[in-house]
Amino acid sequence: MKKYTQIYNDIKNKIDNGELKQGDKIPSIRKASKLYRVSITTVQNAYFDLCADGLVISSDKSGYYVTQRKLQKSPDTVTDNSNKIKFDFTGGLADTDVFDISLWQRYIKSALRQEDRLLSYAQPQGELDLREAICKYIYKKRNIITSPERIVIGAGVQSLLHI
Repeated sequence: MKKYTQIYNDIKNKIDNGELKQGDKIPSIRKASKLYRVSITTVQNAYFDLCADGLVISSDKSGYYVTQRKLQKSPDTVTDNSNKIKFDFTGGLADTDVFDISLWQRYIKSALRQEDRLLSYAQPQGELDLREAICKYIYKKRNIITSPERIVIGAGVQSLLHI
């Protein structure tokens, strides 16, 4: 077993056993390095994993603190309605009160009628119409004048690196 995994498991067990409670400060990276007799990097890796799993939280220039553990509910547990979801950010549903489906359908139909653009390769910097619309938006909202040639639109970092 790797050393940072041992440190991770040790601190996790202390949290699970109640030795460390919510708000308790865990040893600093340097102190833990001396305590476990490992390098600072090893302790950092363990602390990063603890943060990633939500067991501890890092506070700038203060240290690492134990967070509140979320206990898994048993099926017979009564649910509390005081924590109702206020905002649903899932991408699967569109808000029909705000989203104009008829306008969206018109744009889709218009795009599908443009066979020459639909069946050809896009411009390397992105569609000119979209870049022009972005230029107008930037001018309107930020009062910044730019040209479509200075805007690049891509599907991700890998495709943009080629440009």
